[in-house]
Amino acid sequence: QGSYAEQVLVPSRIAQLTIYGYSTDTSGYAGNKVTITANKSQKDGLNNDETGTLRVKANNFKLYNVNVANTYGKGSQAIALSAYADSGYYGCAFTGFQDTLLSNT
Repeated sequence: QGSYAEQVLVPSRIAQLTIYGYSTDTSGYAGNKVTITANKSQKDGLNNDETGTLRVKANNFKLYNVNVANTYGKGSQAIALSAYADSGYYGCAFTGFQDTLLSNT
């Protein structure tokens, strides 16, 4: 449980990775008790992917009941989730002001 102010990178890997947050109601994100936040934007000299609070490059990644936020606010692109691979997100909330999700190939 808790709020974590950090940028998370899940690099490419062979093994599957699944992360479970904690929730009082697993049917959606309203009961989630885990949040990851970061405050990065393109104004920091970063590209879109590099601003992501959660950056996923691993195939078969799964995230359950974790809220992810980029708290930068107005003024520049600031990604909450940058995903490069086949991945699944269940009961999660992604929040940001502009360009919240980035799907890469």
